[in-house]
Amino acid sequence: MVPLPLIRSSNALTPTHLPPRLTAVFLGATSGIGEETLYNLASGTLTLTPLIIFVGRNADAGARIEAEIRTRNPSAEVVFLRCGDLALMAETERSPRKVSSATPP
Repeated sequence: MVPLPLIRSSNALTPTHLPPRLTAVFLGATSGIGEETLYNLASGTLTLTPLIIFVGRNADAGARIEAEIRTRNPSAEVVFLRCGDLALMAETERSPRKVSSATPP
């Protein structure tokens, strides 16, 4: 297992070692670890203008999380994409097209 101090020191480098227009995509991030990771990304990229795209089934949770991310990092562009159950192959095939259409060329 990676020691926690090493993880923290690596995370501290995020604002200075990532491109200003970072694009991050999260699948199934409307609760639990995914939700917390979104919040940490938003808070840890205050010097950047990230594009944060997250995909999930729960539209109410998506709206709540989107608002919280905007509060934590007002310069972030945030996109929530509603999808069905990603355990289904059809949804797994549709989701990349949705993400692709939400990202700039």
